[in-house]
Amino acid sequence: MTPSGIDIGSLNHIPDSTLDLTNNIIYRDAYRHPVAMGGQSDIYRADVNGISIAVKVMREIGVDTDRQRRHLAKKIDREMRLWSKVDHGNILAFLGFCFFPNVSHAGGSAQLSLVSPWMKNGTAIEYARNKPDTDRISIIRGVINGIRHLHDKLIVHGDIKGGNVLMTDDGVPVLADFGLATLVENDPSLGPTHEMITSTTTASLRGTPRWMAPELLMSESQKSNNETDVWAFGCFVLELITLAVPYSSCRTDVNAMAAIMRGRLPYDFTPHPPNNSVPMPFQQYPNLWALCLRCWETNVPQRITVPEILSHESLRTPVRSTTTPITRMERLSSFVPSTSTPNAPGPARRSATEPSGIPTASTSSNNIDDLEILALEARIRIKKRSLGPEDPETLDQMHDLSCAYHSLGRYEEAESIETTVLEIRRRVQGDYHPATLISMHHLALQYYSLFKLEQSEKLGLETIEAMKQVFEEENAAMLMSMYNLGLTYQLLAQYANAEEWFRKSFEGRKRIFGLDDKATLFAAHGLMIALSEGGRLTNAAEVATDLVERRRRTLGDGDPETRKSMEEYMVILIKLGRKAEAAELEDILSTPQ
Repeated sequence: MTPSGIDIGSLNHIPDSTLDLTNNIIYRDAYRHPVAMGGQSDIYRADVNGISIAVKVMREIGVDTDRQRRHLAKKIDREMRLWSKVDHGNILAFLGFCFFPNVSHAGGSAQLSLVSPWMKNGTAIEYARNKPDTDRISIIRGVINGIRHLHDKLIVHGDIKGGNVLMTDDGVPVLADFGLATLVENDPSLGPTHEMITSTTTASLRGTPRWMAPELLMSESQKSNNETDVWAFGCFVLELITLAVPYSSCRTDVNAMAAIMRGRLPYDFTPHPPNNSVPMPFQQYPNLWALCLRCWETNVPQRITVPEILSHESLRTPVRSTTTPITRMERLSSFVPSTSTPNAPGPARRSATEPSGIPTASTSSNNIDDLEILALEARIRIKKRSLGPEDPETLDQMHDLSCAYHSLGRYEEAESIETTVLEIRRRVQGDYHPATLISMHHLALQYYSLFKLEQSEKLGLETIEAMKQVFEEENAAMLMSMYNLGLTYQLLAQYANAEEWFRKSFEGRKRIFGLDDKATLFAAHGLMIALSEGGRLTNAAEVATDLVERRRRTLGDGDPETRKSMEEYMVILIKLGRKAEAAELEDILSTPQ
């Protein structure tokens, strides 16, 4: 018997005693509690010869019988053997094992545990959140190199996610947690790869729900493989760019699993602004979005492979933002009627035909770069010195800087600046001044981009109500704010509210711009999604019928937006049992472009 009470005979091999670090480990009082807790294990911090280490201790809750203890021992043994097979710069180093002391009041034997270097930078997601300017492409490239090494060794990781990618002191990503790793060609000495230790639902899953490929949920016999690792890798890329989990609109893992089985992708995307086919968080990395879509190919044989990922253009070339800066807002002299006073405390009614002052998309063809940021910052300093920090021209320049940061995907900086601008404009120019409305609209957009959805909802509603006080009728600016609010409710999974605001935006755009206008059709697409997700399939089909017909006629079958609408329509028809119509759309979508 080992100090842990585990029968050596229950293991498939006897651990190398030179890897036993038990007598060298010091557990300081400050580290007596776990620093991290996973699904089936806890992580403790300790020291070996003055060097910080992490001790992974398998949780024994629900492990009561000898049979369960033997299975737990085999699970630890299997992870240790697989982990020790790999040695790569992008895989967390395996230092050895130890017997973790049982400190419970009930006493008991020490627990066989695994030892690795301590990663003070935490996970890749925490690292990116704390260091917004970090090179995300390098992190992604490092992770896929680690996956390639595993696959070359015929090892499937089985649980790739942001929480299992750690960052070294030098900022290098390393794959961790081999608790669900398996050999493609089973080594009999490793024993069964998916033995049940407890009867909980999560224990029976072959991965973490939100990161699992559809085929793992569709069949109990389906095992993790290279292809499911690729799907999960795409979800990791999504996490790293958006700093949100896959299926973030699903409140529970069960809801996420249902969404996976319904064929939804890990990120719900309605193009915004309307002429953009890349989600807002990926504006700086458009090729990465294309890579994610290939990782999430539901037709498994067509899913991108690891070698193809390594040569993908998103990882091969330096990243440069392809987004364009939001153009300077129209001067307030053209936005505000000459009869109104700039600092009027109450609303001045305006015609909806006047310039909105809030663009729906940029018309500039130049990319924002660091030099332009520096130039804007210099202008702000000049304005503050010459005119004062609260002068309208100073605030205009600050707003322009916020817009520039937004176009670069630097949403936190955009939010910070626009928050200051809005506070001053409200205090100095009034709640109903057009410039204040501009800032309200823009700040709500930053909240949406940062997934601060409750704040986006609150400010979006406030913006629309203020616009109603100022404008006599709905105009392009108000309709854009309504559209943004619909997007926010969609992410919140409040589909009835999303439907309401998409419908208002759609009806207003239809009246002002016509049914064939691109902005109108984007609002129709959002309305279709909200109706479908809200379970109103018949109504969704009615909207989809007209939407698809107009997009096919005005944009053509090969246009990406047409195809997105057709795909959603096909899913709706399948759910309604209208298989023949769905098959027709499938044939069109299957035609090579």
